Amino acid sequence: MSKRVFISHSSEDSKIAEQVCQSLESAGIQCWMAPRDIMSGEKWAEAIASAVLSSSALIIIFSDNANQSKHVAHELTMAYSKGIQIIPYKIEEVEPDGALQFYLTGAHWLEAKSPTATESLDQLVAVISSCFGPQQRQTEHNTSPKASKVKWADLILALALLTLVGLAAMVYFFDQPVALDTFFGQVTVEETSINWHIRGNSSGNIANLGLVATDGDRVYFSNVGKNFYLYSMHPDGTIIEQLNEDQTYYINLVGDWIYYVNGSDNDTIYKIKTDGSEKERMGEESSAYLQLVGEWLFYADFSDGGHGHVHRLNLNSGERRVLFHYGGAHLNFTNEYIYYINREDGEKVYRQNLAGFNERVDTLDSYRAVSLLANEHGLYFINATMGEELWGMIDSGDAQELVDGPVKFINCDDQGLYYISSRDNPEIYRIDYDGQNRMKLNNNTELNPFYLNIAGNWVYYIDRSSKTEQLYRIHKDGGQPELVGGEYNGP
Repeated sequence: MSKRVFISHSSEDSKIAEQVCQSLESAGIQCWMAPRDIMSGEKWAEAIASAVLSSSALIIIFSDNANQSKHVAHELTMAYSKGIQIIPYKIEEVEPDGALQFYLTGAHWLEAKSPTATESLDQLVAVISSCFGPQQRQTEHNTSPKASKVKWADLILALALLTLVGLAAMVYFFDQPVALDTFFGQVTVEETSINWHIRGNSSGNIANLGLVATDGDRVYFSNVGKNFYLYSMHPDGTIIEQLNEDQTYYINLVGDWIYYVNGSDNDTIYKIKTDGSEKERMGEESSAYLQLVGEWLFYADFSDGGHGHVHRLNLNSGERRVLFHYGGAHLNFTNEYIYYINREDGEKVYRQNLAGFNERVDTLDSYRAVSLLANEHGLYFINATMGEELWGMIDSGDAQELVDGPVKFINCDDQGLYYISSRDNPEIYRIDYDGQNRMKLNNNTELNPFYLNIAGNWVYYIDRSSKTEQLYRIHKDGGQPELVGGEYNGP
């Protein structure tokens, strides 16, 4: 399991939860906790559910705050239903009530004399370590000389069978066309392993210049009316702070770091702390479509004359490599493939798995795509061949028209697809993924919108109604637009 211990806590107890997490991870025990491990653009409920169900144990930071928290109750419910061990770390002299009373009855309690005292944390580490002990001891027991001989024999036999299967597969592969998702669908080699849950921003935002990202507590945005400098603000639009004096695009947020493309420095990649400190240049390439996935930064390199070959940079090792020698645009990451628009092949839709095998999406071969989204619902794109209509290939079926053109920009979230229609006056709409239930967001307000970004409950866009560009936002359920970041003060 990728995360062994889930730390359940009320937001009011986050400081204690962080210290518990630090103690466990210092002892080599992997932890998952919100909001640290939830990335910008990720659905909170889905991320938490996935993390709980993939954990070996759950620690609840128990307090009166936890007693009152519906989120903590939901997390315990999921853990209990799957038989995941629950360990309460009691930091206050209160008793569980309601749902917590049911789930914590009979649990082994750890009562902290002081929640962050070394003695209490050491005791917690010891208890958690013991939870994984039996599995380790069973592994040691199975490494006897007799067992080793059996394992070596099994391994030799398995290798022989794999060799025969591999030779047969090679003959078959080179003799017939094989769909990549059939032949190379399960990619498990170490160099292609990526933690898909860690995202610096959504693919939809990155396709729209990556102007906005959020961690829930702050919104980080390129302040269009102030030279595209990087700013942050509270989600309600207050407490605005300037973080740099760079033209900032393709914002990616993970932990305390922001990665971005610096338009003031030949579109090179930079990183900066969320408080505006420790700014650092990360390379020489002129880049676009910067997107952080797992421990990798993916980007299109336009230093070689504008081809946009796609590279990836490992944030831990600093390793750089070319992912594919194509003019890649609008990169979209699913659990198995990278979908993108190939600018060197008539803007066709391609996909590549992480082992490096590339193919055109044949069912879309006759169309030219100028914008692309890929998610669990299907593939969605602006079809330039058909008058810039919005098309979708839903659940691997045939591609079909969803919205009559011209459509200029598209984005998506868990509620559906967002797009700008420019048939008459430019308008912002939302529809379901099957093309139904169209809703206009801007009511009767006249707009001239470009580049849709989504963060929290808001759709952000550049408005060009006046002589100067400004960043605005409108609620996802519709309403009046709001100016973001203050009035224009550029040169």
